[in-house]
Amino acid sequence: MFVGVDVGGTNSDAAVISEDKKVLAWAKETTTEDITSGVKEVVRRALNAVPEPHKGKAVKRISIGMYLCHDARKLLRCCAVAR
Repeated sequence: MFVGVDVGGTNSDAAVISEDKKVLAWAKETTTEDITSGVKEVVRRALNAVPEPHKGKAVKRISIGMYLCHDARKLLRCCAVAR
């Protein structure tokens, strides 16, 4: 499975994609001031929404796209969440 995250100025979205390129689940959350907690929450919600038999499979990659970030420390903390 793969997770894609889009961090926007208002909302953050996460989608879980299967290896055969099907959308398994997605979630939307309000983007938080610190970015990191919002990314954690939207990824957690998307992964929890994955249906059986895919639930619990390993995530091979998380990709994060975000709006222009003026604070590089926030971006680095956000990337650390994905590790």
